[in-house]
Amino acid sequence: MIIEKYGIRLRSLNSYDLEMVRTARNSDYIRNRMMYKNIISPEQQLNWYRSLDPARDVYMIIEYNGIPRGIINVKNIDYKNDASESGLFFWDAEVLQSHVPVVTSWLAAEAGYLLLGGKQTLVHVLKNNVAAIEFNSDQGYSILQEAEDVVLMRQTKKSFSGKTLSKRQSYQQSIEKYEEKLQNID
Repeated sequence: MIIEKYGIRLRSLNSYDLEMVRTARNSDYIRNRMMYKNIISPEQQLNWYRSLDPARDVYMIIEYNGIPRGIINVKNIDYKNDASESGLFFWDAEVLQSHVPVVTSWLAAEAGYLLLGGKQTLVHVLKNNVAAIEFNSDQGYSILQEAEDVVLMRQTKKSFSGKTLSKRQSYQQSIEKYEEKLQNID
């Protein structure tokens, strides 16, 4: 599967990506922001990959300017209760402080809500990861529960749209104006 918009390309994770993802996931920067903090072996990574259920677990590589920059997922899809969990991480420091995480989140939510008809998604965030909590809040997530070290947040189609629609429309208009200017140069 490939989804493209906002200059972002999401493509399905495949076996050739596993070592790249494992290496990034094992970096101190990313590992310290995850619930599971142990180093992941190649065997563990392969076993995890083989355990994924394509009907319930969607993992996609985030590409920007043709380069893999991170991974995003929608997992534990529960069709009966119309819910799922999501998450993402970027291993490329160049894009972390750019627009790429925001528009990637928009693209994934648009695909989930507008194309697939989802109603809500959940994220578990370490309580000390204030930047992730704020990022998710800006995308329409609200805190449902707080445990000792984890915050459970929920985003609905309505909360996503309410928080991001005007920003997404403005961003899309600026892209269209830029593309129009490029065409006039020729």
